[in-house]
Amino acid sequence: MARFAAGARAMLALGRKTFISQSGLSEVLTAIKKTGQIPEATSKATVKRRREDAVSIETPYGSLIQMMKAETLEGTFIEIPYCSPAALLWHTSRTCHRMREFLDSAAAKHENSLNSKWKLAVYLDEVSPGNQLKVHNRRKLQACYFSIQEFGGYNLSQEHAWCVLACVRTDLVNQLKDGLTHLFKLWIKAFFCESGNLSAGISLQINGMDRMMAFSLGYIVADEAAIKHAFENKGAAGKMLCLFCQTTIQKRYAPAVLGMLVPHTEVDHSNLILHTDHSIWQVVDHLHAEYMAGLSKKEFSDLETRLGFNYTPHGVLLDHDLRAIVRPISQTCFDPMHVYLVAGIWHREVSLLMNVLAADGYRQPSLHDFCSSFIWPMIHGGASCPAKNSFRKKKEPDAEFKCGASEALALYPVLRAFLVHQVEQPSAPLRQAIESYYRLCEVLDSLKAATVGTIACYGEQHYLPKHHLAIHLGQQLELHELLISCFVHERWADQQHSGHQSMERSVLREVLADALS
Repeated sequence: MARFAAGARAMLALGRKTFISQSGLSEVLTAIKKTGQIPEATSKATVKRRREDAVSIETPYGSLIQMMKAETLEGTFIEIPYCSPAALLWHTSRTCHRMREFLDSAAAKHENSLNSKWKLAVYLDEVSPGNQLKVHNRRKLQACYFSIQEFGGYNLSQEHAWCVLACVRTDLVNQLKDGLTHLFKLWIKAFFCESGNLSAGISLQINGMDRMMAFSLGYIVADEAAIKHAFENKGAAGKMLCLFCQTTIQKRYAPAVLGMLVPHTEVDHSNLILHTDHSIWQVVDHLHAEYMAGLSKKEFSDLETRLGFNYTPHGVLLDHDLRAIVRPISQTCFDPMHVYLVAGIWHREVSLLMNVLAADGYRQPSLHDFCSSFIWPMIHGGASCPAKNSFRKKKEPDAEFKCGASEALALYPVLRAFLVHQVEQPSAPLRQAIESYYRLCEVLDSLKAATVGTIACYGEQHYLPKHHLAIHLGQQLELHELLISCFVHERWADQQHSGHQSMERSVLREVLADALS
């Protein structure tokens, strides 16, 4: 008993000097128990050296972590670490059993040759670890991931199917000429550099045999903000809000029809005048010509506003060598998760629906009581109860309903069940609101019906830019035969804790070491 008490006291003392979460402590102790060994050296420096050793791997295509040079606003050049795609694919095809399974499965279904290349899928996102309410969060990162489209929709929803290309502090990205679009250009070039040109083919181990596999860029997926900064279109905050449309304008800037301009509340896809890859290049080339001709600053700014693009000579669109690789329209897709479930269409719909429910006597406490009556999975109904208690906090009529993407995914069928089983004899406005919500729940089968229902029920003033972006998802699905959503990429979004100068390399080592373990 005394021995047990002493052991319990020793365990309770762990993590007091330096904080470690209970789950983290449990994982460490379980690992020690499983191996039956305690490392002789346990210092912070030793842990760092072991992590560095784990990713200090040489391949025929160079080391895993390499450096690229980027030009700053001051005209100097800085080195930014990245993971060589060729080196990482070569290494993981030989050492990572999950990656081997993905590659072998894809090879059984899809031919690969210089005339039939596999397609790379690239995902961009800003990661915001730490306190989201800080005035200036210096931990924010611009992250880039990549995978292979031939893995298929199911496998692309698995964490092990994605590789990290780079993660760079947003503060550092903002110091570069033209910001993220400059860095995006360098990231794309990393796939097709001399030391490991994926387009010409690299050696991978497929079904236990070395094969030359060739790749082309096929799919760029990101939320609207990342697409805006990658291609430097004006985005949702601008007059011309959509990368894919030539004449679609924010409704508030054109309340009346103006010539060929179409308000973003237009739901008939046939009325939209769409961009092509060539028309995008024509726009940025025209901006370049006018800039070189010496247009005044005000006139040039007005031209950028009318065309819907910023002039970025160091960006990806004005790099003529990349036009054979990067096609901004035929390769770019919006992320359905961000469009619908990250401060998106579903949240706006629920906010408006709650107001109509309240007018019919179904107030927020009844929603909360209904949600609480279910036995939820631990992730949504445990101690923190993020989804289960989403309706606990009172929402003012003019406020937006808020919850995370995972909670929204868990809540939407529960809210639908509430409408089916709890709402009796609804008024005409509530009946219309319920029908609109049902259409949204069936959004994957009926994207256009969902947007039409929202306008008919609540009016154009509540029509978000994301409602317009959703119109393009059907065409993108038809073109690419799948839509990649980005739930899987959010898992390490709150894990970065340092902001020192060598942080990019340190975080990249950490992520690679975890992926290769």
